[in-house]
Amino acid sequence: MPRVLVVDDKEENLYFLEVLLKSRSYQVDLARNGADALELARKKAPHLVISDILMPVMDGYSLCRQWKSDPALKGIPFIFYTATYTDAKDQAFALSLGADLFFIKPQEPKVFAQAISDTLRKHEAGSLNKPTEETLAGPVFLREYNEALVRKLEDKMEEIEGKNRQLEARMKEKEVLVQELAHRREVDLQWISASLELGAAASDSPEARDLAARTQRRIRDIALASGPLLKSQDLSRISLKDYLTDLSSALLRGREAAGNKIDLQLELEPLRVPLDAAISCGMAVSELFSNALTHAFPQGRPGTIRLKSLRAPSGEICLDFSDDGTGAPGGLDPRQAKTPGLALLASIVEQRLRGTLSFDAKGGVACRIRFKDEPRPARA
Repeated sequence: MPRVLVVDDKEENLYFLEVLLKSRSYQVDLARNGADALELARKKAPHLVISDILMPVMDGYSLCRQWKSDPALKGIPFIFYTATYTDAKDQAFALSLGADLFFIKPQEPKVFAQAISDTLRKHEAGSLNKPTEETLAGPVFLREYNEALVRKLEDKMEEIEGKNRQLEARMKEKEVLVQELAHRREVDLQWISASLELGAAASDSPEARDLAARTQRRIRDIALASGPLLKSQDLSRISLKDYLTDLSSALLRGREAAGNKIDLQLELEPLRVPLDAAISCGMAVSELFSNALTHAFPQGRPGTIRLKSLRAPSGEICLDFSDDGTGAPGGLDPRQAKTPGLALLASIVEQRLRGTLSFDAKGGVACRIRFKDEPRPARA
């Protein structure tokens, strides 16, 4: 029963050839580089070797040269099976080293199996390829070997340049798409806000006008929370520090223009989170700011708002929001809140972030949000 030595550094290629050969009653030895192949062959010589070219430690060209220079191995058929070195000059160099066949991956199993069988028959008949002695010599081998490496490097550089051009084109397409989405979002939010303003103007109910005003503020907060993210260069992981810094400053501008002097203190670790988590954090922080700016500092009272982010030892991300305003003597429970803001906050944290929310309303209001930094399932 013929023994075949297969040399390849990729497990899937070893598996394919092992299954193919064993199904046709060959014995199979496996090696993951040229050095291991030589060691195996010198202990138990195979009847044929099938080798890749691009491998660590010792590649296929160096293996073939040493194989054909070894008196005990040089008469054993040698087949190259490669997906990397595919140029006609690569094949010519391989055959000059004494390789009997040069195949480019992938091959049809029946065709490849027949080629192996034919090669073994030619070996028995003594009609196999012989190496060119000049090629096996040091200077000639090194020259041809270096030329093969340069060709491969040039091919790889051309491939990389092509992929870079494709990426640049996709980035331009993405930039145009993001700009279009940002424009549509802005137009839609402006239309909704204008519709609310017209509806409130036509109403005689103070409650309706107040509701419309609060809804308009929430729409502006949504725009602030989502707008900057669309301009991010990396939409897979967002810098929470940069995002919350910009968002917090923007949320304060309107109130400061109305006369409030609010000191903003930020302690934000340089954390990066998925896009959906960043949007949810922005919406939660917007609700907390809205609540504080509406209730904590009445009649232009000055005060301080603190926002802190950190990664806990457990791996969870913590957002701590606090103010030194009037507080809430009766305590805060978002689930029992009569206003939609706190209820929305609880929904954002528990459903979108899949996190927890806790309050301390003594001497101002303090809120802690905790959530895991992990992929979240897509929402229907």
